[in-house]
Amino acid sequence: MKATRSYRSRNRAMGAQHTRERIVTAVRELMREQRFHESTVEQVAERAGVSRATVYQHFRSRIDLVDAICETFDANPALIELRRAIMLPDPRAALTETNVNLYAGIFMLGFGGIMLWLSRRKTS
Repeated sequence: MKATRSYRSRNRAMGAQHTRERIVTAVRELMREQRFHESTVEQVAERAGVSRATVYQHFRSRIDLVDAICETFDANPALIELRRAIMLPDPRAALTETNVNLYAGIFMLGFGGIMLWLSRRKTS
């Protein structure tokens, strides 16, 4: 009896990851332009160079798109420092550090990106 080969391949997985990254990049660009909240999934797909169905293969909803963006924000050094500064026990020090880090984050992500990250941030 002939052994069957798995349908999964490394190239296919890498291609899927690349497609996902293109979609996330499209969302990030729309956020930077302050247009994500008014955009449609079709516009995200067009910007990423994929079909609407492909977007939905990777992300079941717009909320999943937002969550994916928030995951990339979690690795942003300015936002990590902002989160740390917010938790400082001294309110004045927290405010000073928060302002510095907020400006750095706005520069890197845009105001909409910061607000989205803060609103979607899961508390522990």
